[in-house]
Amino acid sequence: MFGIPLLQACGSDDSTSPAPPPAAVPNIKQIDVAATSARNVRITWKPEADAQIGIQRRGPGDTGFAEVGRRAGSHGRFLDLALDPGQRYSYRLVACIADTCGTPSAAFDVTTPASELPPMHVTVPATGTADDIVVFGTYLVSETVFEEGHMAAVDRAGRIV
Repeated sequence: MFGIPLLQACGSDDSTSPAPPPAAVPNIKQIDVAATSARNVRITWKPEADAQIGIQRRGPGDTGFAEVGRRAGSHGRFLDLALDPGQRYSYRLVACIADTCGTPSAAFDVTTPASELPPMHVTVPATGTADDIVVFGTYLVSETVFEEGHMAAVDRAGRIV
């Protein structure tokens, strides 16, 4: 009547409407990184309900960080397995909500202790077996009996699972 445009109803599919802003990406708090054995490192953080947490690692000889895992922020922990004994690793965490990630945390360094177990090599045949995963373990028996042990599983490509 008077040339006033009609307002669109809420929830319309008008593509000119601005997208809602992404939720603020939280800073990760109370990070702890500790070697739990010669081959494992445990990373913990204060649980964060609305985010995914990317775990990034830089190992010996690496020039940068690479993501080695991602967990729901509410999980609060990650165990990095199959590392090399007696080596220094650096970890940092980054919180993500949808496709938006925050700034990575400061780096935390940890050195895995040496192992008395001898190195072990396992060959999984690419064909000819019905198993998709091979599980194996080893224990060091010494004067103190059952001093150190490890268990692992590998797939056909030799990746530790």
